[in-house]
Amino acid sequence: MLSEAPATAGGEKFSKRRLVVVTLIAVILSVEVLLHWTWLPYIENMRLLSLGGLAEIAIWLLLASVLVAVQTQRLPERIYWLLSVGLGIWLISQTADLMDEFLRQPLWISVYGEDSARVVGMFVVTLGLIALIRHSSAMLQELEFLSFHDSLTGLCNRRMFQKSIAAKGQDIFALMLMDLDHFKTINDKFGHDIGDLVLRGIADLLQRHCAERGEIFRLGGEEFAVLMGDASQSEIEQFAESFRQRVASLNGDDKTRVTISIGTGLRRRGESSSELMRRVDRALYRAKDAGRNRVMSSE
Repeated sequence: MLSEAPATAGGEKFSKRRLVVVTLIAVILSVEVLLHWTWLPYIENMRLLSLGGLAEIAIWLLLASVLVAVQTQRLPERIYWLLSVGLGIWLISQTADLMDEFLRQPLWISVYGEDSARVVGMFVVTLGLIALIRHSSAMLQELEFLSFHDSLTGLCNRRMFQKSIAAKGQDIFALMLMDLDHFKTINDKFGHDIGDLVLRGIADLLQRHCAERGEIFRLGGEEFAVLMGDASQSEIEQFAESFRQRVASLNGDDKTRVTISIGTGLRRRGESSSELMRRVDRALYRAKDAGRNRVMSSE
């Protein structure tokens, strides 16, 4: 399951945090402006309207916009604070640089304050961006995994099943489709938690029994599939029968009896994957119609 990032958007916690961050930055910026206004402005030079002045304004607006965006997004705690603090310091430095375009300011601010704050702010923002990139990469990998795997059993899902079949092209391969018998009764009688335990148990048994020979999938509900690339028709039938017997042997008593029906088939030359699926699916239904707890071949 995807791990939930600490909320920084919405809720009382975020509202207080945003108020503290924005208020602190606004107070510091106000002090900076008041400090500059104690000196005479360079009105005669009109430096604020120069190309450099306009660039400083654009940078200030960009930094302020990014800071506001950080306050309104859902980010992990550490990344949120790195970006907020770094952008805040950088914005303060940029304010001093912007005021320098048309106001006199103390020499220590021009020589030391602006550049030092800018370097610190950029460094902290860089740390935040690196953390954000790593977090995003991990989330994308987890999302990619979940898009091709079943969250309950950990097996590959139907999407991966379709992708695997498409990747085989015109290759000959064997297919097993299997369905737990009377699974709805298990859910209704014992509850979905027990039903989930049964599904995970079947998935574990499939991995122990089939992982070395084939690819295992949960197609949905109580339906599973196995693809085997190097098996003959007789081998796939023997393999399926062996697995059916292993499932049946796990039953402790008739009250919690779990059995499985299986359809098998070997792809024929020139046959499409969809045609093979239909053949094996019909074999599975014949197994159910014949009384369940058995293997039926599509040949």
